[in-house]
Amino acid sequence: MTVFNLEGICRDTGNTWVPEKMACRVRDTRDSWGRPITILMDDTGSFLSPPNHPSHKYGYAAGVEHGQGYQEYGSIDHLHEEAQKKNLQEVLAITNRIFDEWKQNKLPEDHQAVQQWEAYVYAYFKNCYSRDGIERDTNKQIIVEKQPNNWTKNYPETWTTKPQPPEHHLAVLAIRENYPEHKPRVDLINTPPTWGKSEYPEVV
Repeated sequence: MTVFNLEGICRDTGNTWVPEKMACRVRDTRDSWGRPITILMDDTGSFLSPPNHPSHKYGYAAGVEHGQGYQEYGSIDHLHEEAQKKNLQEVLAITNRIFDEWKQNKLPEDHQAVQQWEAYVYAYFKNCYSRDGIERDTNKQIIVEKQPNNWTKNYPETWTTKPQPPEHHLAVLAIRENYPEHKPRVDLINTPPTWGKSEYPEVV
């Protein structure tokens, strides 16, 4: 089980812990619109985030809290990526700790919850491939099917009957974001679960 001590990390990095909100107010840092940043205990994760991922435990808010809440909310992933791009050291001091702790303690790939999550991802990306094995943008994907579907009829350039390398499957690329050593599950590529019929595994 991965346990994140946001209060401890917040205090260790010299930021302000707000106990009544269970939140960490980041000092001396503003977003692109000049708004202060607060890291919250809030599930902002999507089904593309594996069980126990930090995004299922934390999010962030921008702006000053008022009667209806903060001005903007987002995922801890997005905040971490933006902090890396803009070199927001005060934010990185917190998010690096959170993600480093998760990487050190994350569930192994053969854990039942992770296996269930992977099946979920393969179901979502059924028959969807990257053209070069790198690009993950679904607007640039190629779909492998025997007959064109409603989508590929309108965008014929996205459809092919030619088999694609398993390594290029969009589920493989998505899973490798968190499990870099993931090997393509050919069984799930050839016979993916039905999307919407399985449940996202509970965060354990």
